[in-house]
This record gives sequence, C-alpha cells and structure tokens, in this order.
Amino acid sequence: KKYIYLNGNYLGAWHEFFRVFVLQDPLNHESLQKWTDLTATKFKSYAGYPLAFKAIADKDLPALEKAFKEIMKGHKQLCKPSGYFQLEDNFIAIWPLAILNLARFKGLFFEVNSPYIPENLLITPEEVKSSLEAWEKEKKTFKVQPPTKELLKEEEFYKLLVEKKLPQEFFNDLFSLYRASTTERPEPARSNFVGIFNNDRTYKKFKKYVPLIPKYLIERIIDLMLSKSTYHQKQCDELKALIKE
Repeated sequence: KKYIYLNGNYLGAWHEFFRVFVLQDPLNHESLQKWTDLTATKFKSYAGYPLAFKAIADKDLPALEKAFKEIMKGHKQLCKPSGYFQLEDNFIAIWPLAILNLARFKGLFFEVNSPYIPENLLITPEEVKSSLEAWEKEKKTFKVQPPTKELLKEEEFYKLLVEKKLPQEFFNDLFSLYRASTTERPEPARSNFVGIFNNDRTYKKFKKYVPLIPKYLIERIIDLMLSKSTYHQKQCDELKALIKE
C-alpha cells in the first residue's frame, strides 16, 4: 500500500492497517511484520497494536487477548505528559477501543474490564450483524476517496523528516508540533516538548538536530514553551541562537 510508512511512521501504519481490515483488502504480512519488529525495538508503547492486527487476521482469540493486555500497558505510558495521547485518552482509550470493536466486527469477542473502556461503547453481536448487512449493501457503491490535501501535506512533512535523517524518537513530537501549527490544539505538542526540555539528556540530543529542523517549527516550539511561563527561557534562548547561525 502506498500510504503505509514503516521506516518509522508507526501512526500512519496503524491507520492504514485499520483501513485495510475495514475495507477487507488483502493484508500485507511483510509490512505487518516490519511494523511488529519496529515496535518491539523502538516504539514499545505501541507494540501491542501490530500483534492485535495479526491476531485479528488469524482469528486467534488467545493471541488477541494477550496483545490487548500489551496495548493497555502501552496506553498508560502514552497518556503520560510526555506521551502522544491527549487529555481525553486518560478517560477513554480511543485507539484500544477501536481495536476491540474491529475485532468484534470480525467475530472475536472477549470480556474486558477496564475503566478506560466504557462497556456502552463496545459493539454487540446484534450491532455487528446489522453493520455487516448494511456494509454489504454499501460496498456495491462504495469508492475509496483519494488522500486529502491535509494528509498529503503530512506525507510531505514525513518525507522531509526522513530526508533530514532525524532520529525516530523525535518524529512523534515533530508531527504533533506540525499539526499544532495548523490547528487550534497546541497543548499536546507543548506537553511533548516540556518532556524533552525537562530531560537534560534528551534536550541536549534534540538540540544537536535543531539545524536540520525547519526554522518555522523551532520558532513554534519557542512560542509554545513561553506561552505559559518563562521556566524554559534559557533553553528557548539557546534555540533562538541556533536558528540565527
């Protein structure tokens, strides 16, 4: 699939594999294995997701239950201030909920007891049946829409990060920052960089790559970091000096 990026963009992979399952397209097992290997070594908080997709594809209920436990373990990490998920994910585990409902849509049911998963948001066998019947009718006229301008811009931004050879550990933060520059939700991006700035080792590593990052993004980081306090003023001044050189 053209839009599966497995050189580090685990988020794009998640969305694309989900789309493949919903549309009942052939599963790319080689790409799924690459994603599994990637999350097992670099992005461990996401490690349960490719395992869950494989379990759903294989209709392996025990493997799915095991994968889901791994997903929820990672979810707790991703909900921390330095994680990817946003405030609402501290109340409802949106991605894990989507995986559960996808599994149920494919006929795999198991009991889940978690405050993150409201029972009334899980589809029932009756709802699965009616959804499948509706989907069979819809498929006759359904057409996959081309990527939106926003998605294409994100793909261009991702390619830029790859070309600049930026470390994978900062991809998530920079994507969050990129989205914050085009939306009204800057707080998740700010939280990510607060985590970077508060960790001296990570900040020093990030600072080395500042010359490779587009200037407007560094300016955006500075604006976000100083929007609520001057606690990180010294570090922001260092970044200003780097982009002026």
